[in-house]
Amino acid sequence: QGAAAACGRKSCQPAKAARSGREHTPMDVAAQDDEPSGIATGWWFNVLRSVLVFANVQVVAMETNHGCTAFECTIEERLPWYVFDHLFTVWFLADLVIAVASLGPFRYFRGDPLEDKMGLNVLNILDFVVVILRAVDVWILTSIGIDTGIKLISLLRVVLISRCARHLQLHRGFRELWLAVDVAGNAAKALVWVSLTLALLIWVSGTFLAKVVGRDHTTPYNFGRSAW
Repeated sequence: QGAAAACGRKSCQPAKAARSGREHTPMDVAAQDDEPSGIATGWWFNVLRSVLVFANVQVVAMETNHGCTAFECTIEERLPWYVFDHLFTVWFLADLVIAVASLGPFRYFRGDPLEDKMGLNVLNILDFVVVILRAVDVWILTSIGIDTGIKLISLLRVVLISRCARHLQLHRGFRELWLAVDVAGNAAKALVWVSLTLALLIWVSGTFLAKVVGRDHTTPYNFGRSAW
């Protein structure tokens, strides 16, 4: 114990590297020094965030089944749902402010330099946009009588539950949950690229067929004679 106490952090690194079978590279040291810390990366913060996100989904589902279904609902008919809208908007904004203040604006939007190869944390940026749009819809547009339904995009915050599952991957009983979440994330990325590729192929094929096959100048169709 005395030798371990006398051994400093930097002087012990060669011994640890020798025991691990490799030397510490500058990238390893940078990754250790740049490792995020704060409330936003804690276990309880992510659990509370997941609970609020799931509760928001349940409230939206209950409003869909039991809320006012008329085109013009009075304030008295929607009063309980108005209260929930404001509460969840405040909670989501508080969640966002705590996360940005804990990690810092630069780290929150740029993400981990090793994991986020694009130099941007896409999930954090999308979450920021979703929360701001919900606040604008609930506190500005709704107050002047414009019902846009933009707040419904806050249901996409359910993706943040994956961060709670990441903390559970170290527990033996939840490893399968993290594997399922990880596989779903990789499959979603693959589906995005497949969808973009198919959209490009459909656009090119449609343009080619419209120029080569669909262009018939001999028998033009007169839409003025149609019934509609």
